[in-house]
Amino acid sequence: MNRPQTEMLGASMRLGLRPALRASKIVPDDFVVRRVEQLFAFADQLEARVKAAQARIDRLTQSILAKAFRGELVPQDPNDEPASVLLERIKAQRAAAPKAKRGRRAATLS
Repeated sequence: MNRPQTEMLGASMRLGLRPALRASKIVPDDFVVRRVEQLFAFADQLEARVKAAQARIDRLTQSILAKAFRGELVPQDPNDEPASVLLERIKAQRAAAPKAKRGRRAATLS
């Protein structure tokens, strides 16, 4: 056997064709070609499924973020005050709080 045939035989053994080799000792070329084509088709199907799953994950992430910003991820408590009321209350508290003086600290000698 020349080198490419030997490499194909080694590859076919890794791909699960070892039982066929034991039975016949010689693997017909068309069998190897069909098996390789089947495995390539299977790999293509897996690749398509992975890409579809990644697209679904991206859409799901966007959907979750959108629901979070709309406040739809957790049940809403009707007793909660609206955000606008909360903001006004915070502004009023800040306005009523005494302003802290900013200045230089006196240097201390040690």
